[in-house]
Amino acid sequence: MNNKFSLSRLSGVFNEALIRNEPTIAFEIQNGKGRFLFMMFFGEEDNDSKDQLFLFMKNTMRMIQLKMYGNHSKGQFDIYVNHRIVNWIKEELGILNSNSGNPFDLASFFSDINFNIPQNLPLTNKINILRDNWENIKEKVPENIIEESDKKYLIGPKVLKLPRRPRERTLRKLYLYSNETPENVENLIASLKRLNITLAWSKDKNFSSTSINSIFKKIS
Repeated sequence: MNNKFSLSRLSGVFNEALIRNEPTIAFEIQNGKGRFLFMMFFGEEDNDSKDQLFLFMKNTMRMIQLKMYGNHSKGQFDIYVNHRIVNWIKEELGILNSNSGNPFDLASFFSDINFNIPQNLPLTNKINILRDNWENIKEKVPENIIEESDKKYLIGPKVLKLPRRPRERTLRKLYLYSNETPENVENLIASLKRLNITLAWSKDKNFSSTSINSIFKKIS
């Protein structure tokens, strides 16, 4: 039997991301010994990950993908959890084979998780979290959240003609494949979206990536 839980406080960072046109969410919550990384990818082209919550358990290195139900614009983020997932959560918490005599309260666990969901999430925080965890999660999230993920070397800017817009799946490469500070990445992304410019990338390992500073000079 599946248990239903509400993560209603996702509404804050979800609506913030929509307003700022940043359809990527990533944050961490620690609960007891458990370390939980929550991620959402919901750009216009993110067909495979819309309405999906990716929950990575950092101790056990396990990824869970949960479908979210309800009207998100009205704060409805309902998930269903089966017995197998409950055991994975208990394993992450280090209590799977506990004989403490205190039964695991799943409702209290998700109530605590919901309470601790951040209500604002700067893009710089998302960038840092994804960079810090990418090596461990890149094989566990849909490959197409990154456009042509094998192209990691930045060539330069590319002007788009309306109605085309910079794709979030392309801009996410700056989160992961750039050595620039998150603040510089945030500023560049804002400029690219304002000017309707995207970035071209290469998969040639011998290609010397263009710096963000040089791109700023080209588009300013």
